[in-house]
Amino acid sequence: MSMGVDVVGEAVPSWIAAVATVGALIAAVYAGVWAKRAATWTESQARSAARQVAVQKQELAHAQAEAVSARQDAERERAERTQSMEIEQAERARDARQREERRLDALAPSVFMDARPAVGDVSHGFPLEIRGDNDRWGILGAPREFKRGDHAVFRESLNIIVENVSAVPARIDMIDPDGGVLDELPEGHAGPLWVMPGGRLVMTWRRKFVLADVLDQEGIQRPEVLVFRVKLMVRDVGMNVGDVYAFSGAVAYAEVDGSRIIMQGVPPEGWTDRVAVPIAPRRYERLEVADATSAAGSSN
Repeated sequence: MSMGVDVVGEAVPSWIAAVATVGALIAAVYAGVWAKRAATWTESQARSAARQVAVQKQELAHAQAEAVSARQDAERERAERTQSMEIEQAERARDARQREERRLDALAPSVFMDARPAVGDVSHGFPLEIRGDNDRWGILGAPREFKRGDHAVFRESLNIIVENVSAVPARIDMIDPDGGVLDELPEGHAGPLWVMPGGRLVMTWRRKFVLADVLDQEGIQRPEVLVFRVKLMVRDVGMNVGDVYAFSGAVAYAEVDGSRIIMQGVPPEGWTDRVAVPIAPRRYERLEVADATSAAGSSN
């Protein structure tokens, strides 16, 4: 009896061990299966997460692009509004300036200005004077020949006549005497001289030069002493508006032939531009001063 009990006692642990071994094997199999499934799920989750990250990146890039586009649109609209405002302001300023200029135009005097010989017979053209003995001036009638190196002194004399054809006084200022002087003004003074409405002003302009002034160092004629190019400014009393009048015409002729220089005055048919004309846009001096003051204030 004891022998049988021992056999059974020994068999039971073996069975339990076998069952435990099988259970462990089954557990290992299930663990492997679940591990494989877990690995598969982890890989799938990783791919899904990567796709989500890629989608989010695309959405972020799209959102950033839309933000940049919106900012650019806003900046463009702001720039367009600013430009439109600047254009409107410039147009308003231009309209205001034009209205003010038209107002000042009513203050500007209108004159007629021409030049005529101051000596000799007017019908003989513009004579050239030459200084003789005792510093007395005489008219150079026919063309006269001189030698280079001669110390002859010449003078051109013209009357500048200004007629005021407007209803306001005209202020006359000499702005370029062209090397000459006015008998009515001290030397070096530019004026002013005045012409009342409907009035007439005669100014005598004179310019002296020597024979050596006719040619430059290379023997070429210098028009500075042969052409009359005086400029005068005509203003209103308040100096709001100014017009520049300019003459341009020959008042003496010089012919160079080797060492000889032939000098003569200008006959009547040679003086074709004896009337002065306005040469530059009208100057609105008060407005220019105001503009300059405004610009200086803005820069500060």
